[in-house]
Amino acid sequence: MINDYKCLLDPYQYEDIDEESDTEEDFSYFEEHGSVETLPKKRTMDDRHSERKGKMKILALDTLQVVFCCSVFCLSGVKVEDLAMARNLFQEKTKSERSQCIIDWIILSSNSRGSERQWIVGSKNVCLKAWRLTLGIPESTFYTIQKQVLDGKVTAEKSGRPLGSVEPKTLTALAWLQDFANSYAGFMPDSKQLHLPCCLTKSSVYSTMVSELEGPTSQCISLSHFLLVWRTELRHIAIPRRSRFSECNTCVLLKNEIESTRNKEVRKQLMQQRDTHLKQQKSEREKYYKHAMKARRNPDKYLSIIMDAMDQAKTMIPHFTATPKFADGMWKLKTHLLGAIVHGIGAYGYLMSFLAFLVELKVFRKIKLSFLMVGHTHEDIDQMFSRFSIWLNHNSCKTMDSLMNGFQNCYNPKPTSIKTCQVYNYSEWITPYLAPMSGHSRHHVYKFKLENGKTKMVFKEWTTTKAWRECEGSDRYPLLRLPTTQPKLLQPNFQDLDKVESSILGARKFIDKKDMIWWERFFQEKHNEELEYEDDDSSFKLFELARFVAQRPLPDITTFSVPEIVVNRDVMPPVILGKKTKPAKSQPIIMEEGLKADDFVLTNLEKYSDEWPQIGKVISICGHNIHILWYKGSKSTSWSPCTMPISGQRGKREPFTETVTRDQIWKSGFKLTNNGYLPKSVKDAIDRY
Repeated sequence: MINDYKCLLDPYQYEDIDEESDTEEDFSYFEEHGSVETLPKKRTMDDRHSERKGKMKILALDTLQVVFCCSVFCLSGVKVEDLAMARNLFQEKTKSERSQCIIDWIILSSNSRGSERQWIVGSKNVCLKAWRLTLGIPESTFYTIQKQVLDGKVTAEKSGRPLGSVEPKTLTALAWLQDFANSYAGFMPDSKQLHLPCCLTKSSVYSTMVSELEGPTSQCISLSHFLLVWRTELRHIAIPRRSRFSECNTCVLLKNEIESTRNKEVRKQLMQQRDTHLKQQKSEREKYYKHAMKARRNPDKYLSIIMDAMDQAKTMIPHFTATPKFADGMWKLKTHLLGAIVHGIGAYGYLMSFLAFLVELKVFRKIKLSFLMVGHTHEDIDQMFSRFSIWLNHNSCKTMDSLMNGFQNCYNPKPTSIKTCQVYNYSEWITPYLAPMSGHSRHHVYKFKLENGKTKMVFKEWTTTKAWRECEGSDRYPLLRLPTTQPKLLQPNFQDLDKVESSILGARKFIDKKDMIWWERFFQEKHNEELEYEDDDSSFKLFELARFVAQRPLPDITTFSVPEIVVNRDVMPPVILGKKTKPAKSQPIIMEEGLKADDFVLTNLEKYSDEWPQIGKVISICGHNIHILWYKGSKSTSWSPCTMPISGQRGKREPFTETVTRDQIWKSGFKLTNNGYLPKSVKDAIDRY
């Protein structure tokens, strides 16, 4: 009888039994005793997780008394209370404490003869197997620890990590993903979420992380762990299936092509194009934050402004958190929220003319206008709008005053709300003085600067583009001349005011008495304004600003002495080996005579100061002016001709040529080697220059 049921009652052999080989006789024993539970055929996710963690299923206490452990059934005479106490005391310990407890038992349980050991449960001696089953110690764990004790080990090592600790490579992945989202994601205007471009996938983001972090000493977490960290720690970062706003055309096209193609090489090329596109939009955003930081550090010298408008449907008043049924067809007062973040303190043609106007009035010395990439424009101003939108979801605003107070209290640092009372008809006023403009919507960066008393406008495609390009056409400047008059004020539109007033009176029972007083005063003021409206011929504020800047006193210049502690040495003394010798006389660089086409020249233009050396190939010579084709390369690599994109022709490029004067050339009359490298004499001349 004992031998027949040994395999069924041994918990370790029981787990290895094939469920399909069970018979009715096998289960009859369990039905008679009613205490042994069989494992379900379908395991839950928790069970699988526990098994992966290495957790052993422990037999019930009443089952232990009938388990076959040895020929004398050691546990049959032990009370259930003693079994429960022994198990609870052991299982309440940590993993390291349980290992130390087993080591202590192995050392202390040896009898005087040293060949047998005593294992005690409660007050009764039991066999080793009974002792292990009672405490819930796996057989492999016990014998592993016993081998360590025989090898002389008397203390257990602390295994695993402290509770709440995270591996360094996981922290690296978290920091990388957060930085990636800050560089590429857009702020949502009504939530805390960051939306990455829709052309990305989580697998592609992981591949980007691996490629950026790869190195001999770096280790990356697995894809499954990366997805788990993303899902649990950074849930606010998402890749939407569909963007709630206008999407970038390039992102949409790339996503569709990548999903539809089955050619691995084509997919690889498309992914490279996607990476190039995303790096470009990242560079544009970084440039914006760089300008903002310059304005914060030097508010007296720089001014950085970002502007955007909020959805008008969210700011119409009265605004209710719980919208009553009657408000569905209610006429509300439209309010337009235009946000501007000033760091440190539409019609694109009219905007550019306004900036040129500011420079020509000498309000600013120089203005740069940048447009973020279409579809990637959700920046910090949208984050401010999102906080205001969330505030509106939890608060009612039934008057203009409460709306403005809510806007000021929804964000930190607190924004300033200003209600505009006058709007000038600037576009109609400036049109006669504005040069016709076309092609200005394709570029992203413009610069306005005074030249001979007039504002000159230059442009380039991206902030990363090196060279500025000048405008073409018959007119040299965007403003033909300064206006001599001032713009007129736009007349308010009172057409639907009666409908709004009727709706407010119908909603009287939903509006507080204090707010109704505000509305009555508001309608009375507007009716009086409609009857007595007159054009205000007050001075244009921009002219007042120009006069103020012109009359502003120069700052006092105080002389003071600063002790010279840190000395900057442009030329460090050389290291001398042996006896000091007289330095060789340097030969002055002389322009070679007889400059001709196809010769190469070296220049030193200030606008290309980031590029060195500056090398061009002579195309033609016209007196003092020399037309050259720029080359790209370095002192130790080969050189090749430069190209630039053709305006208005997507994907097409042309040679990058420019006209320089003889005074701007400091060396000429040389050729590249057959492999396109600089001759040694030219390299030496560059080192001496």
